[in-house]
Amino acid sequence: MRLPFRPDRPPEHVLIETRPHWRGLVRPSLVAVIGAGIAGLAGGFAELQAPAYDGGDTFTPIIVVIAVLYLLVVLRFTVVPWMRWRSQVFVVTDQRLVGRSGIVSKNRFEMPLGRVNAVQYRHTMSDRVFGTGTLIVETATGDYFEFPNLPSVSAVHEVLYQLVAPVRRPLR
Repeated sequence: MRLPFRPDRPPEHVLIETRPHWRGLVRPSLVAVIGAGIAGLAGGFAELQAPAYDGGDTFTPIIVVIAVLYLLVVLRFTVVPWMRWRSQVFVVTDQRLVGRSGIVSKNRFEMPLGRVNAVQYRHTMSDRVFGTGTLIVETATGDYFEFPNLPSVSAVHEVLYQLVAPVRRPLR
């Protein structure tokens, strides 16, 4: 992700740039593969059961309907999740956190490191197997922002903590 150039600020250095873990694409991929099998079985069954169309041609309208339904299912349950995954980016620079997502309407989240109060992460059992987790960032206003399915979340947490600790000075 290219960060916008701002001449009023010193240059930023991107420390971490990542997308959600690929495991979020397993279910959409399975939908495509299993859907292809079901569509193939349905097409074969329809070809056996339906009478020949146009004097002996086995290309029946029901096969076209099955193919269109399969394409709609793949579009909705495989292509759209892949595009969502592809559009999500999480960036840690030496000055701020940046999150970006969205296919048609773009959402961008920016937080200066000085407004971060606490950084935590959460691992479930499956997260540990895949090396992912949810990063939880607490702001100065007490709001929590969660970034799910980040790969190597403990390393991201450590880098972010090292950046936030010197910024947060105790009040005197």
